[in-house]
Amino acid sequence: MNVHLIKTPEYKEEDLEDVRELLQSIDGPLQFLSSSYEFDSVAFPFLTKYWDSFRFPGVASQVEKMAFDPKRAKPLSFQELFSLCDHYRAAFRIAAEDFVVLLTERKNGLNWFSNCDERRNIFVHTGDWDYYTKAPAKYPVAYQIVENILQNLMKLSSDQMDSPNIHYEPLGCVNDFCGNKQQIILKLRTGDICHACLSKMQMEQVDDHIIDQAIGLFETIRTQVLFKQGFTRNVRPKPIQIHPNGDIWVGDKKLNLNPMESTLFIFFLRHSQGVSLNDLADHRDELWSIYQMIKPTADQSSIHDLVRPYHEQGTFSVKKSQLNSKLKKELGEPLANFYCLDGGRGEAFKINIQPDMVSMDIRY
Repeated sequence: MNVHLIKTPEYKEEDLEDVRELLQSIDGPLQFLSSSYEFDSVAFPFLTKYWDSFRFPGVASQVEKMAFDPKRAKPLSFQELFSLCDHYRAAFRIAAEDFVVLLTERKNGLNWFSNCDERRNIFVHTGDWDYYTKAPAKYPVAYQIVENILQNLMKLSSDQMDSPNIHYEPLGCVNDFCGNKQQIILKLRTGDICHACLSKMQMEQVDDHIIDQAIGLFETIRTQVLFKQGFTRNVRPKPIQIHPNGDIWVGDKKLNLNPMESTLFIFFLRHSQGVSLNDLADHRDELWSIYQMIKPTADQSSIHDLVRPYHEQGTFSVKKSQLNSKLKKELGEPLANFYCLDGGRGEAFKINIQPDMVSMDIRY
Protein backbone atom coordinates (compact mmCIF):
# COMPACT_ATOMS: atom_id res chain seq x y z
CA MET A 1 0.00 0.00 0.00
CA ASN A 2 1.46 3.36 -1.05
CA VAL A 3 1.42 6.52 1.05
CA HIS A 4 2.06 9.65 -1.04
CA LEU A 5 3.60 12.60 0.84
CA ILE A 6 2.96 16.07 -0.61
CA LYS A 7 3.30 19.59 0.77
CA THR A 8 2.08 23.17 0.66
CA PRO A 9 4.55 25.75 -0.71
CA GLU A 10 5.91 27.03 2.61
CA TYR A 11 6.96 23.55 3.82
CA LYS A 12 10.51 22.74 2.74
CA GLU A 13 11.15 19.89 0.36
CA GLU A 14 14.14 18.84 2.48
CA ASP A 15 11.90 18.49 5.54
CA LEU A 16 9.45 16.42 3.52
CA GLU A 17 12.27 14.08 2.55
CA ASP A 18 13.44 13.81 6.19
CA VAL A 19 9.95 12.64 7.19
CA ARG A 20 9.85 10.13 4.33
CA GLU A 21 13.24 8.71 5.29
CA LEU A 22 12.09 8.23 8.87
CA LEU A 23 8.85 6.54 7.82
CA GLN A 24 10.65 4.28 5.36
CA SER A 25 13.21 3.20 7.99
CA ILE A 26 10.93 0.37 9.21
CA ASP A 27 10.11 -2.34 6.67
CA GLY A 28 6.50 -3.26 6.05
CA PRO A 29 3.56 -3.10 3.61
CA LEU A 30 3.31 0.70 3.80
CA GLN A 31 5.56 2.29 1.17
CA PHE A 32 6.14 6.01 1.63
CA LEU A 33 6.68 8.13 -1.49
CA SER A 34 7.44 11.85 -1.56
CA SER A 35 6.64 14.37 -4.28
CA SER A 36 7.96 17.88 -4.92
CA TYR A 37 4.75 18.82 -6.73
CA GLU A 38 3.90 22.54 -6.45
CA PHE A 39 0.26 23.63 -6.42
CA ASP A 40 -0.91 26.31 -8.84
CA SER A 41 -1.64 29.54 -6.95
CA VAL A 42 -4.29 30.48 -9.52
CA ALA A 43 -6.22 27.28 -8.92
CA PHE A 44 -5.72 27.53 -5.15
CA PRO A 45 -5.54 31.25 -4.30
CA PHE A 46 -5.82 30.58 -0.55
CA LEU A 47 -2.24 29.28 -0.66
CA THR A 48 -0.90 32.74 -1.53
CA LYS A 49 -2.23 34.20 1.72
CA TYR A 50 -0.09 33.12 4.63
CA TRP A 51 0.07 34.78 8.04
CA ASP A 52 2.70 32.81 9.92
CA SER A 53 2.28 34.76 13.16
CA PHE A 54 -1.41 33.90 13.57
CA ARG A 55 -2.27 32.40 16.96
CA PHE A 56 -5.62 31.05 18.12
CA PRO A 57 -7.30 33.13 20.83
CA GLY A 58 -7.11 31.68 24.32
CA VAL A 59 -10.89 31.28 24.31
CA ALA A 60 -12.73 30.86 21.03
CA SER A 61 -15.81 29.02 19.89
CA GLN A 62 -15.60 26.28 17.28
CA VAL A 63 -17.54 28.54 14.92
CA GLU A 64 -14.91 31.24 15.22
CA LYS A 65 -12.16 28.72 14.70
CA MET A 66 -13.76 27.44 11.50
CA ALA A 67 -13.83 30.88 9.90
CA PHE A 68 -11.39 31.52 7.05
CA ASP A 69 -10.42 35.08 6.19
CA PRO A 70 -8.53 35.19 2.85
CA LYS A 71 -7.33 38.74 3.50
CA ARG A 72 -5.57 37.80 6.69
CA ALA A 73 -4.82 34.15 5.86
CA LYS A 74 -6.35 32.80 9.01
CA PRO A 75 -6.58 29.02 9.38
CA LEU A 76 -7.61 26.97 6.41
CA SER A 77 -10.73 24.85 6.59
CA PHE A 78 -10.53 21.07 6.41
CA GLN A 79 -12.25 21.30 3.01
CA GLU A 80 -9.50 23.54 1.62
CA LEU A 81 -6.75 21.28 2.90
CA PHE A 82 -8.38 18.11 1.60
CA SER A 83 -9.07 19.77 -1.76
CA LEU A 84 -5.31 19.79 -2.34
CA CYS A 85 -5.15 16.06 -1.70
CA ASP A 86 -8.09 15.45 -4.07
CA HIS A 87 -6.42 17.55 -6.77
CA TYR A 88 -3.20 15.56 -6.46
CA ARG A 89 -5.14 12.29 -6.60
CA ALA A 90 -6.84 13.31 -9.83
CA ALA A 91 -3.73 14.79 -11.45
CA PHE A 92 -1.59 11.70 -10.83
CA ARG A 93 -4.33 9.05 -10.85
CA ILE A 94 -3.60 7.84 -7.36
CA ALA A 95 -5.27 4.53 -6.53
CA ALA A 96 -8.27 4.77 -4.22
CA GLU A 97 -6.68 2.41 -1.69
CA ASP A 98 -3.55 4.61 -1.40
CA PHE A 99 -3.18 7.42 1.11
CA VAL A 100 -2.31 11.01 0.18
CA VAL A 101 -0.75 12.99 3.04
CA LEU A 102 -0.46 16.79 2.93
CA LEU A 103 2.26 18.25 5.16
CA THR A 104 1.67 21.92 5.86
CA GLU A 105 2.75 24.75 8.12
CA ARG A 106 -0.73 26.19 7.66
CA LYS A 107 -2.96 26.08 10.71
CA ASN A 108 -6.39 24.52 10.29
CA GLY A 109 -9.82 25.65 11.35
CA LEU A 110 -10.10 23.45 14.46
CA ASN A 111 -6.46 23.83 15.51
CA TRP A 112 -5.97 20.05 15.25
CA PHE A 113 -2.65 18.29 14.79
CA SER A 114 -4.02 16.30 11.84
CA ASN A 115 -7.07 14.64 10.33
CA CYS A 116 -8.09 12.04 7.74
CA ASP A 117 -11.19 11.95 5.54
CA GLU A 118 -13.10 9.00 4.11
CA ARG A 119 -11.13 9.15 0.82
CA ARG A 120 -7.85 8.42 2.63
CA ASN A 121 -6.67 12.01 2.44
CA ILE A 122 -4.65 13.19 5.45
CA PHE A 123 -3.30 16.57 6.48
CA VAL A 124 -0.71 17.12 9.21
CA HIS A 125 0.17 20.47 10.75
CA THR A 126 3.98 20.50 10.79
CA GLY A 127 4.47 23.66 12.87
CA ASP A 128 4.58 24.53 16.58
CA TRP A 129 5.95 21.16 17.71
CA ASP A 130 8.62 22.94 19.77
CA TYR A 131 5.78 23.81 22.18
CA TYR A 132 5.35 20.12 23.03
CA THR A 133 8.66 18.33 22.60
CA LYS A 134 12.38 18.97 22.21
CA ALA A 135 12.61 16.26 19.57
CA PRO A 136 12.90 17.39 15.92
CA ALA A 137 9.49 17.95 14.31
CA LYS A 138 9.93 15.05 11.89
CA TYR A 139 9.26 12.59 14.74
CA PRO A 140 5.81 13.83 15.86
CA VAL A 141 4.90 14.59 12.22
CA ALA A 142 5.70 10.99 11.25
CA TYR A 143 3.70 9.78 14.26
CA GLN A 144 0.66 11.77 13.11
CA ILE A 145 0.88 10.23 9.64
CA VAL A 146 0.93 6.68 10.95
CA GLU A 147 -1.75 7.47 13.54
CA ASN A 148 -4.17 8.65 10.85
CA ILE A 149 -3.46 5.65 8.63
CA LEU A 150 -4.28 3.27 11.48
CA GLN A 151 -7.42 5.20 12.38
CA ASN A 152 -8.65 5.03 8.80
CA LEU A 153 -7.94 1.31 8.51
CA MET A 154 -9.74 0.60 11.79
CA LYS A 155 -12.70 2.70 10.55
CA LEU A 156 -12.32 5.38 13.21
CA SER A 157 -13.11 8.89 12.00
CA SER A 158 -13.77 12.37 13.37
CA ASP A 159 -17.42 11.88 12.34
CA GLN A 160 -17.71 9.31 15.14
CA MET A 161 -16.63 11.36 18.12
CA ASP A 162 -18.68 9.18 20.47
CA SER A 163 -16.68 6.07 19.61
CA PRO A 164 -15.30 4.22 22.65
CA ASN A 165 -11.99 4.00 20.79
CA ILE A 166 -11.51 7.78 20.95
CA HIS A 167 -9.98 8.40 24.36
CA TYR A 168 -10.87 11.82 25.77
CA GLU A 169 -9.03 10.91 28.95
CA PRO A 170 -5.51 10.12 27.71
CA LEU A 171 -4.28 6.56 28.13
CA GLY A 172 -1.00 6.85 26.25
CA CYS A 173 -2.71 5.18 23.27
CA VAL A 174 -2.48 6.19 19.61
CA ASN A 175 -6.18 7.11 19.75
CA ASP A 176 -5.95 9.61 22.62
CA PHE A 177 -7.91 12.65 21.43
CA CYS A 178 -5.64 15.28 23.06
CA GLY A 179 -8.25 18.05 23.33
CA ASN A 180 -5.64 19.74 25.47
CA LYS A 181 -2.79 19.71 22.97
CA GLN A 182 -0.17 19.36 25.72
CA GLN A 183 -1.48 15.81 26.23
CA ILE A 184 0.16 14.78 22.95
CA ILE A 185 3.46 14.16 24.71
CA LEU A 186 2.02 11.18 26.61
CA LYS A 187 1.35 9.07 23.54
CA LEU A 188 4.61 10.16 21.95
CA ARG A 189 6.42 8.90 25.05
CA THR A 190 4.56 5.59 25.25
CA GLY A 191 4.29 4.68 21.54
CA ASP A 192 1.48 2.33 22.51
CA ILE A 193 -1.81 0.97 21.22
CA CYS A 194 -4.24 -0.03 23.97
CA HIS A 195 -5.81 -3.51 24.09
CA ALA A 196 -9.28 -2.23 23.11
CA CYS A 197 -7.91 -0.45 20.03
CA LEU A 198 -5.85 -3.48 19.02
CA SER A 199 -9.01 -5.57 19.28
CA LYS A 200 -10.85 -3.08 17.09
CA MET A 201 -8.05 -3.27 14.49
CA GLN A 202 -8.28 -7.06 14.48
CA MET A 203 -12.07 -6.87 14.13
CA GLU A 204 -11.65 -4.60 11.09
CA GLN A 205 -9.00 -7.01 9.72
CA VAL A 206 -6.17 -4.50 9.64
CA ASP A 207 -3.11 -6.29 8.24
CA ASP A 208 -0.94 -7.53 11.14
CA HIS A 209 2.17 -6.52 9.18
CA ILE A 210 0.93 -2.92 8.99
CA ILE A 211 0.33 -2.93 12.75
CA ASP A 212 3.85 -4.32 13.30
CA GLN A 213 5.30 -1.64 11.02
CA ALA A 214 3.39 1.08 12.88
CA ILE A 215 4.56 -0.20 16.27
CA GLY A 216 8.14 -0.27 15.00
CA LEU A 217 7.86 3.36 13.89
CA PHE A 218 6.21 4.34 17.19
CA GLU A 219 9.12 2.74 19.07
CA THR A 220 11.67 4.67 17.00
CA ILE A 221 9.78 7.91 17.66
CA ARG A 222 9.29 7.09 21.34
CA THR A 223 12.99 6.55 22.01
CA GLN A 224 13.90 9.82 20.28
CA VAL A 225 11.29 11.78 22.22
CA LEU A 226 12.41 10.30 25.53
CA PHE A 227 16.05 10.91 24.69
CA LYS A 228 15.48 14.55 23.72
CA GLN A 229 13.32 15.14 26.81
CA GLY A 230 16.04 13.76 29.06
CA PHE A 231 14.15 10.65 30.24
CA THR A 232 17.07 8.26 29.73
CA ARG A 233 19.36 9.54 32.46
CA ASN A 234 20.14 5.98 33.56
CA VAL A 235 21.91 5.41 30.22
CA ARG A 236 25.43 6.82 30.00
CA PRO A 237 27.58 7.17 26.88
CA LYS A 238 30.65 4.96 26.52
CA PRO A 239 34.05 6.19 25.31
CA ILE A 240 34.97 5.99 21.63
CA GLN A 241 38.32 4.77 20.32
CA ILE A 242 39.50 5.16 16.71
CA HIS A 243 42.33 2.72 15.96
CA PRO A 244 45.12 3.36 13.40
CA ASN A 245 43.45 1.06 10.85
CA GLY A 246 40.18 3.01 11.16
CA ASP A 247 38.38 0.50 13.38
CA ILE A 248 35.86 2.20 15.66
CA TRP A 249 35.11 0.93 19.14
CA VAL A 250 32.36 2.14 21.48
CA GLY A 251 33.25 0.81 24.89
CA ASP A 252 34.10 -2.86 24.27
CA LYS A 253 31.96 -3.02 21.11
CA LYS A 254 33.59 -2.83 17.67
CA LEU A 255 31.27 -1.13 15.18
CA ASN A 256 30.70 -2.87 11.86
CA LEU A 257 30.65 0.23 9.64
CA ASN A 258 31.48 0.44 5.95
CA PRO A 259 34.21 2.89 4.81
CA MET A 260 31.83 5.76 4.01
CA GLU A 261 29.95 5.35 7.30
CA SER A 262 33.27 5.32 9.18
CA THR A 263 34.40 8.41 7.28
CA LEU A 264 31.28 10.36 8.24
CA PHE A 265 31.48 9.20 11.85
CA ILE A 266 35.16 10.17 12.25
CA PHE A 267 34.70 13.48 10.42
CA PHE A 268 31.86 14.63 12.70
CA LEU A 269 33.71 13.45 15.81
CA ARG A 270 36.50 15.81 14.72
CA HIS A 271 33.97 18.66 14.34
CA SER A 272 32.24 18.60 17.70
CA GLN A 273 30.51 21.95 17.02
CA GLY A 274 28.95 20.51 13.89
CA VAL A 275 28.99 21.28 10.18
CA SER A 276 25.98 22.33 8.12
CA LEU A 277 25.13 20.70 4.83
CA ASN A 278 25.76 24.02 3.09
CA ASP A 279 29.33 24.06 4.43
CA LEU A 280 30.11 20.40 3.84
CA ALA A 281 31.70 21.04 0.44
CA ASP A 282 34.31 23.25 2.14
CA HIS A 283 35.56 20.10 3.89
CA ARG A 284 35.86 17.98 0.75
CA ASP A 285 39.64 17.49 1.11
CA GLU A 286 39.37 16.52 4.76
CA LEU A 287 36.64 13.98 4.02
CA TRP A 288 38.67 12.57 1.15
CA SER A 289 41.74 12.25 3.37
CA ILE A 290 39.81 10.24 6.00
CA TYR A 291 38.08 8.11 3.37
CA GLN A 292 41.35 7.31 1.62
CA MET A 293 43.04 6.21 4.87
CA ILE A 294 40.17 3.83 5.61
CA LYS A 295 39.86 2.60 2.02
CA PRO A 296 43.14 3.07 0.07
CA THR A 297 41.43 2.01 -3.18
CA ALA A 298 38.71 4.62 -2.68
CA ASP A 299 37.17 6.49 -5.61
CA GLN A 300 37.11 10.25 -5.03
CA SER A 301 33.75 10.54 -6.84
CA SER A 302 32.07 9.12 -3.72
CA ILE A 303 33.15 12.21 -1.77
CA HIS A 304 32.06 14.53 -4.60
CA ASP A 305 28.60 12.93 -4.52
CA LEU A 306 28.50 13.19 -0.72
CA VAL A 307 29.04 16.96 -0.57
CA ARG A 308 26.71 17.91 -3.42
CA PRO A 309 23.67 19.98 -2.37
CA TYR A 310 20.42 18.11 -1.77
CA HIS A 311 18.76 19.53 -4.89
CA GLU A 312 21.67 18.24 -7.00
CA GLN A 313 21.13 14.66 -5.79
CA GLY A 314 23.82 14.79 -3.13
CA THR A 315 24.11 11.55 -1.16
CA PHE A 316 24.68 13.00 2.33
CA SER A 317 21.07 12.50 3.43
CA VAL A 318 21.10 8.83 2.41
CA LYS A 319 24.53 8.15 3.93
CA LYS A 320 23.55 9.89 7.17
CA SER A 321 20.41 7.77 7.40
CA GLN A 322 22.39 4.58 6.73
CA LEU A 323 24.96 5.49 9.38
CA ASN A 324 22.30 6.18 12.00
CA SER A 325 20.46 2.97 11.17
CA LYS A 326 23.69 0.98 11.51
CA LEU A 327 24.50 2.61 14.87
CA LYS A 328 21.06 1.74 16.21
CA LYS A 329 21.44 -1.84 15.00
CA GLU A 330 24.93 -2.19 16.46
CA LEU A 331 24.43 -0.39 19.78
CA GLY A 332 20.70 -0.55 20.39
CA GLU A 333 18.55 2.28 21.65
CA PRO A 334 18.68 4.50 23.61
CA LEU A 335 22.50 4.16 23.79
CA ALA A 336 22.84 4.75 20.03
CA ASN A 337 21.22 8.16 20.37
CA PHE A 338 24.42 9.55 21.87
CA TYR A 339 26.33 8.64 18.71
CA CYS A 340 23.83 9.29 15.91
CA LEU A 341 24.44 12.12 13.48
CA ASP A 342 21.86 14.68 14.52
CA GLY A 343 20.56 17.88 12.95
CA GLY A 344 18.39 19.25 10.18
CA ARG A 345 19.03 20.96 6.89
CA GLY A 346 19.90 24.61 7.41
CA GLU A 347 21.53 23.86 10.77
CA ALA A 348 24.71 22.14 11.87
CA PHE A 349 24.82 18.36 11.86
CA LYS A 350 26.80 16.90 14.75
CA ILE A 351 27.33 13.94 17.04
CA ASN A 352 26.24 14.89 20.53
CA ILE A 353 29.14 13.31 22.41
CA GLN A 354 31.65 15.25 24.50
CA PRO A 355 35.13 15.49 22.88
CA ASP A 356 36.79 14.13 26.02
CA MET A 357 34.94 10.84 25.39
CA VAL A 358 36.81 10.38 22.09
CA SER A 359 40.35 9.15 21.51
CA MET A 360 41.68 8.57 18.01
CA ASP A 361 44.92 7.89 16.23
CA ILE A 362 46.72 11.14 15.40
CA ARG A 363 46.51 10.56 11.64
CA TYR A 364 42.76 11.01 11.80
